[in-house]
Amino acid sequence: DFYYVNLFGSQSLLSKMSIYSSAFIRSVELGYSPVLTAASYATFKVTFEANVNPYAYAIGALVIELKDDAGTSYKFTNIESFTVPGSAVPVIVTLTLYEGEWLSDTQIYNGYRFDIRKPLIDVNNIKVTVDQLSYTRVKVFGQSDADSKHFMVLPELDGAFSGYFGEDGYGFTPAVGVTVQLSFLKCHGSLPNDFVATSISVSKFSTGRKIVTSTNVTAPSGGTDPETLADLINNAQNYFSTKYAAYNETSVEKWLLAQSEVKRSKAIIIGNEVRFYIIPVDGTVASPA
Repeated sequence: DFYYVNLFGSQSLLSKMSIYSSAFIRSVELGYSPVLTAASYATFKVTFEANVNPYAYAIGALVIELKDDAGTSYKFTNIESFTVPGSAVPVIVTLTLYEGEWLSDTQIYNGYRFDIRKPLIDVNNIKVTVDQLSYTRVKVFGQSDADSKHFMVLPELDGAFSGYFGEDGYGFTPAVGVTVQLSFLKCHGSLPNDFVATSISVSKFSTGRKIVTSTNVTAPSGGTDPETLADLINNAQNYFSTKYAAYNETSVEKWLLAQSEVKRSKAIIIGNEVRFYIIPVDGTVASPA
């Protein structure tokens, strides 16, 4: 019992948190946006063979590999579908491709959460589908209503994550036992940034519209690694210390009570509006809202 009491006490204070997911949640509550895993991206010019019929490339159907003389290589793929127009001559298409491997998984919803236990998942490009309906990722469910098809991601230190649907009127809750279809990009975070390649090759393409040539136009950039626990705690506290933010009613009341002329306080947050009452130390009646 003492263990759990002490754990609860320490995990409620951001500066003493030892569990990454707890620190992440607390940081978001403070208004801080933690740095998450994101894949590097680069621009390519791809020449497709002549074909009078247009052809649609599905997500992940095109993979181009960059390699240097040391043997280090990174693969880049399309995270959105695109269509190569029909043409009697070869067609050049400029594409932004993202580093990593596009993967899929299917899970039965247990009424609590779904998990992807693979490291370094690009959180910005997770796709969740339930009953052929696409769900949108949100940071919190505060602006969700009972019909909102939203989900929230809770990442771990290694870049894996757990996903949650809303409940109690804040976001639509799927039925227990339904199939959750997940698609996501597993990447290398910041490692491919500014990678200098000496060769380029096409590792995967659709036989429906073959590739003639491909050229790397820009060096990879934009990849990020998840913040460490220490950085997350430090950055969140520094962020909040420079913001006079009302992130919940309790924080407003505590801030008011810290003022020398305030004896008691009451705060109510409605949407983006903060209403508060105070009783001054001189004993006069409560102020208007």
